[in-house]
Amino acid sequence: MKKISILITFLSVLGCNTSYQSPPFLLTEEVYTLKNAEKEAPFPHPNTNYSSEDNEYFLYNYPESVSDNPKQWTIIKDKYAYTVLYYLIFKEENKTYLFRSINKHINQEITNPEQYHTFLKKQGYSDYKVIDTTSTIFSGPYLKMHTILLEYGGIRHQIRFKRKEITVESYLKSQQNYWESKGKFMLDTPKEIIDKWVKENN
Repeated sequence: MKKISILITFLSVLGCNTSYQSPPFLLTEEVYTLKNAEKEAPFPHPNTNYSSEDNEYFLYNYPESVSDNPKQWTIIKDKYAYTVLYYLIFKEENKTYLFRSINKHINQEITNPEQYHTFLKKQGYSDYKVIDTTSTIFSGPYLKMHTILLEYGGIRHQIRFKRKEITVESYLKSQQNYWESKGKFMLDTPKEIIDKWVKENN
């Protein structure tokens, strides 16, 4: 009986040690690498034919089987801490381009710009530069989405707060022109670039 108790305790501890750790919201240039992307999101996108020789592919933080499961969001909530993370990866002319997106439910509702600065500081982020901010009403007169574009550690991060949900889209500052040509715009993307892309892709 004592041995069984010890075994149960060991398995419980093991389970705690292997529980999912949510990736950070913001990364710096030093760790914004393909190696880190493959560590954070080791699974091919469910709808993409993936091989190591592909020049364009997606990686997710959860396997294809989760996407195919009717209880997908329950699994993401329980097993992946309500976190959806993916990388879009392009390889061109011996260069690698990374676009990162993370979406996560949080415990508080962000209703004004002051709150999201407080939220970021609580997450350990303080040394960032705000480029632009905006608020958009998307349902009724009181329900808003707050967007903040900032630079942190050589990375452009566009953060959206909507109710108890945060979405962060990121890429290297040095790769902004490239990603804008792929339709990945940020708050400071010139209107003419957006209009040109829309015209060419519709």
